[in-house]
Amino acid sequence: MLSVTKAIPFQSGIFNGRVVAKPCTIQTKEANVNLGDLYTRNLQQPGSASGWHNITLSLTDCPVETSAVTAIVTGSTDNTGYYKNEGTAENIQIELRDD
Repeated sequence: MLSVTKAIPFQSGIFNGRVVAKPCTIQTKEANVNLGDLYTRNLQQPGSASGWHNITLSLTDCPVETSAVTAIVTGSTDNTGYYKNEGTAENIQIELRDD
């Protein structure tokens, strides 16, 4: 909304702006994933992995025309592209996938 309270003459001017839809709201407050117990005997070989653990992010107040969303996840990765463990365990990485 543009509001003008007093007209002031000027020679030229450019107004720039965009009207954009309000983004969705992430309803999920915390996204903690309990991995349970992971046994070292099952993770001895390079490339070994645990089972997948799902997480659900709930979105609300999305514009009606929303047909897809993009999640941007940040963190440190190594040369394999997996996320590094920031804890004390060694040789552990986190892989994220989009189903």
